[in-house]
Amino acid sequence: AAAGFMRARVARERGDYSAALELLAATDDPRAPIERATVLEGLGRWDDAELAWRRLSLAADLETRTAGVLGLARAALSRDDAKGALRELEALPNVDPGYALTFAQVKGEALLGAARVEEARTLYAVLNADAESRAVGALGLAECDLAADDAAGALERFTAVLDLTADPWYRARALGGMVRASVEAGDREGAARAY
Repeated sequence: AAAGFMRARVARERGDYSAALELLAATDDPRAPIERATVLEGLGRWDDAELAWRRLSLAADLETRTAGVLGLARAALSRDDAKGALRELEALPNVDPGYALTFAQVKGEALLGAARVEEARTLYAVLNADAESRAVGALGLAECDLAADDAAGALERFTAVLDLTADPWYRARALGGMVRASVEAGDREGAARAY
């Protein structure tokens, strides 16, 4: 069971979501339902993913329940339903510690989507426990700056992320943000450099 699960996870991480889904169907590993819902998201099958996350959100253990609620919030955000995402998140009284940073990240995105910029700014400002949380916080604060029409502040924060982390995902988000902030500031040359 564990070997099949790990092969599925590797397939997903390589971007082969179809193979991952097939491998997950053949395993009874207890981690498979969360991985399956994640793969469904990756395939853009949001209705199926939402159904899978809904089942997980009803689990007895906090880790699985937290994963389920976060999935439901992401599904709502995929439909541009920030208020629905916030409702899902606020219905979870306790968050599994392993998902605390992800929870903050998704909640910040939902707050921004609901135009609650100052609440998002407050949430992101306290993310400083380690390098990853500092990167998430800086990216979130940069998005808050953009939402508040402060392209220069956003550009400064996005640029700072490049010094905070070597993680390619966060760096890509920072570079994309630098392009958006440069365009917002009317600096096409800066946007081209960041691109």
